Formats: sequence, C-alpha cells, structure tokens
Amino acid sequence: MKNMTIKKETLTDKDFKIIKKWIKDNNIEYLEKATKEKLSNLTEFTINRDYNIPKEFFKLKNIKKLGIINRKIIPKEIYSLKNLEILFIVSYKRGYKIDKIPDGITKLKKLNTLRLSYNNLTEFPKELCDLVNLQSLMFSDSKINKFPEEISKLKNLKKFDLSGNGLISLPDAIYDLENLEVLNMSNNGIKTFPKNMSKLKNLKELNLWNNNFIEFPEELCNLVNIEKLVLSGNRINKFPESISKLKKLKELDLSGNKLNNLPKDISNLKNLKELNLWNNNLLELPEELYNLKNLEILNISYNKIKNLSEKISNLNKLKELSASGNKLKILPKNINKLKELNTIDLADNKFKEFPKELCSLINLKEIDLSLNKIKKAPKNITNIKKLEKLDISN
Repeated sequence: MKNMTIKKETLTDKDFKIIKKWIKDNNIEYLEKATKEKLSNLTEFTINRDYNIPKEFFKLKNIKKLGIINRKIIPKEIYSLKNLEILFIVSYKRGYKIDKIPDGITKLKKLNTLRLSYNNLTEFPKELCDLVNLQSLMFSDSKINKFPEEISKLKNLKKFDLSGNGLISLPDAIYDLENLEVLNMSNNGIKTFPKNMSKLKNLKELNLWNNNFIEFPEELCNLVNIEKLVLSGNRINKFPESISKLKKLKELDLSGNKLNNLPKDISNLKNLKELNLWNNNLLELPEELYNLKNLEILNISYNKIKNLSEKISNLNKLKELSASGNKLKILPKNINKLKELNTIDLADNKFKEFPKELCSLINLKEIDLSLNKIKKAPKNITNIKKLEKLDISN
C-alpha cells in the first residue's frame, strides 16, 4: 500500500480526487488509526459505484457533505455521520437506481440538503417528512407520483425540485409549504393549478418548462413575490391581464409557446429585466412593451415580426437584443440611443444592407447579421471601438 499524507487544514477538490483514487487503487477495506487521524479534517466525500467503503470512514466526525453516485446498495452506516448537512444519492446508470430509502435516514438531524435524483422512487418517502431542518429537496428525473400528507411538516423547505417525474398535478399538502422560495416542476404533464397555489406567498422562482399548459395559469398571478417565472415549452396562446399583479417579476420566459400577441398590461411589470419570447407566433410587439424601462435582455427571435417601434429608445438599459429569425428589413432610427447595448442578434432576417444605425452604438461587442443578404459592412463601423465579433456571413 502506498502511503498518503495530508498536511492541510483545508482540503481542495484536487485533494479529494487524490484521496478517492488512493482508496480505490489500494482496495481499502479498513483505515488504520493513523490514517483516520490524517483524514480527520475531511468535510466532503463522494462514493462512486459499489466499491468497498472502510468502516472507519463512517467515524470521521467532520464530514458534512456526502455524494453517493451510481450505487445500488446504500450503506446504512452513513447514518452514523451525525454532522452530515448535504447528502446526494444520484444514479445516472441503469442497474444502480434505488427504489427505496434505507431505514435510519431520520437520524441525520442536521441534514439541510437532500438530492435523490435519477432514481426509481415511485412514492415520496414518508420518513423524509421527519427531517424538519431540510431546506433543499431534489427529486428530479425520478418516478414519484404519490405524496404523503405529512409533507406539510417540512416547514423550513425553501427549494423543492420535482422536475421530470411525469406529474399531472400536485397534492394539496405541498401548498402548505409556505416558506418555499424555489419550486421546479419542469418537464412534467401539468395542465392546471388549484386556487390554493396562492398560499405559496414566499415563492420567488417557479419553473414550469415543458408541461401541458394551453393558457397562462391565472392562479400564478397571485404569487405576488415571484421574481423568476419560466413557462417555456408549453402551448400557451394567451395570458391574462392580471399578470400586471406580478410587480416583483424580474425574469419571464415564455419561449417555445404559441403566443400571437401580448397583453397591454405587460407594461406594468416595471421590474422586469429579462423577457424571453423566442419561438412564438408574434406579428408585432405592443407599444406598451417599450415602457419596460428596466429591461436588460430581450429575446424575440423566431417570430414573424416585421418592424420594431421607434419607442425602442425607451429601453435605455437594454444590453442584449436577440431578434433573429424574423422578417425585419430595417431598424428604427432611435435604436442608436440604446447606449448600453452590447449584443445584438439580427441573423436570418430580410436585411439587404448593413443597418447604419448600429454604427452609433459605441458599446456594441457582438453583432450577428448572418443569413441576410448583406454584402459588406460600412466604413464607419470602425466607430464601434469595442466590437469583438461581427458576423455578416450567408
């Protein structure tokens, strides 16, 4: 056996890799006392597949983060790690997916983060409801379709990830998790939300990408503290005027839907910084949209838009504009007032000439005018001193 000595008080990721390789290469089944002492400062450890784990390892009192990757048999000894705060049990490969949690997980009283992704758990493990200090719980890409009422006991839960579980709805008990701040329900089969969704008053981030919504769920408009809302990859063709109630909204992603128009009340989203409308059926943008004066990123690519309004100059904080895949032939003259703009994507439109208005935007770093019919760039493009990328290829 090769000797390994650790003389650091704090271990780096590189150190952990060396330790793991050392244990694997030596096929260790036990740790000598001296070795245990050398590893006494170890705070993070990852176990990959069904390698033997020395029993002495489970006596290391400072381990706070443990990752168990692609391992069918979960050692019960992990529950002796009383100071464990973060536990990942993740199975990316077939044959290693677990279908139940070993008894004893409730002994990990200090656990605040638990990830059980890519497994075959069909029911939410009831015993997890006793881990009342949990703040982050992730079950992405599992098969969970049943939840116990006791889930409402997780009062400290702030982040809940149930993406990729094929869920059609959520049990009422989840709406009692009033301290929830981040909820990821993406890649499921949800069509509607119940009215008691509004009980999640502290929710700041909601991800509903790739579900089965046809209309913007009006119940979401009661989540008045929401800051980030993702509804991309659905079939939404309209959304309610009550969206104006979401005063704190900073990011709104409606890409990959079937929107033909936007409500005028969108102008009331005064704090909106990012708006993604990529790949819809929009023919134009409402004049009211140009009143979103805090907007920094706007993506309207792959719609059917022919013109942009002169009011675009109102968006004086805009940094990124993506408008590729439309039917634009010219740009509004006032676009040259967007002094904060550093990236503009106008690829795959109907431009025959390089828009001269861009030459006044001295902070531009990237210009994409590819897949148009532009033959050359103007001489005064040299005015754009910060330009790093220019694409006018066909």
